[in-house]
Amino acid sequence: MREEKRLVGIDLLRNLSMFGIVLLHMTGASGIITSATPGTTNYYCAWFVEAIVFCSVNVFGLISGYVGVEGKWKISNYMYLWLEVEFYNVLIYFFARLIHPEWIDGYELKELFFPVSSNLYWYFSAYFMVFAFMPIINAAFETLNKGSLTIILILMFIMYSIIPLIIGDTFYAGFGYSGSWLVFLYYFGGYIRRFSEIEKKSALFLLGYIIITLLAFCIYIMRNYVSENYVSNLLNGLFKYNSPVVLAQAIFLIYAFKSLNLNSILRRITISIAPLSFAVYLIHGHKILFWALIVEKWNYFASCSIYKQLLVSGGMSILIFVSCILIDWIRYRIFEILRVRTILKKLDVYVKKM
Repeated sequence: MREEKRLVGIDLLRNLSMFGIVLLHMTGASGIITSATPGTTNYYCAWFVEAIVFCSVNVFGLISGYVGVEGKWKISNYMYLWLEVEFYNVLIYFFARLIHPEWIDGYELKELFFPVSSNLYWYFSAYFMVFAFMPIINAAFETLNKGSLTIILILMFIMYSIIPLIIGDTFYAGFGYSGSWLVFLYYFGGYIRRFSEIEKKSALFLLGYIIITLLAFCIYIMRNYVSENYVSNLLNGLFKYNSPVVLAQAIFLIYAFKSLNLNSILRRITISIAPLSFAVYLIHGHKILFWALIVEKWNYFASCSIYKQLLVSGGMSILIFVSCILIDWIRYRIFEILRVRTILKKLDVYVKKM
């Protein structure tokens, strides 16, 4: 894709949201947030960081719709992504088997060749549902009027965000860990792309994101002082991926970044990194590496000085992000040499003839 046609603000947000996912893991899954003593500065700081980046997954989902609604459904795109997943899955498995055989304890052989059905990466497995519904959603945006599309959006919002919060997960939103939630995010992202009439008010929307983030942080703190079960469950529900609060954070960020302009240097860097960003999740979030190197491996820093805690979680997140981008650049070059995308495009020709 030519550079001038790139949505550079959205590309930048894609990169930042993937970094946010790494930071989310290095703050939460790492053990820092669960080991911090409630009421301490470390505890509040860890949860504030969590509140800042908790919407990152939703941002990534909204971007898929924002970009995808104007694109064409191609089986080659999904197969390319599947091969990328499988590339890292096999590579990490044999690397671990060679270097640290104990890391693969609990890793089932079916996960090696069936990453989708085995739910090796929850997001990729859920994305399969998005890909299946993508042509239907895109066709809806081409044929239905704005009023009809708005009603559908409202109904989906009620089904997947409001009802789970006040009644229960009747429609299987899975607290945001589900294909149905990612389908909703795709639809919402497409809706923003098609009907957004607000331009060049990035600072205002960024302020909105900050306000909602502070609200999310306060909601968590309030949970410590509420004993009534229903209210406690309600507050807990507001700190889930499918929470209206967390969704609002992501929406504000989409509006803040969609019309953003960058200087030529930052533009080139952003556009170069964007196609590689998903690999950051595939590498550091792989079951083997995630449990061996991240989950509950950084508890010690929950009791260190707040500066050391932030330095470790932030510094390691930067290191992981940059390292994974460099690794995927090599993978990208290998795929180019093997002409993987060119070969897969033959599937598109075959599908058209069906």
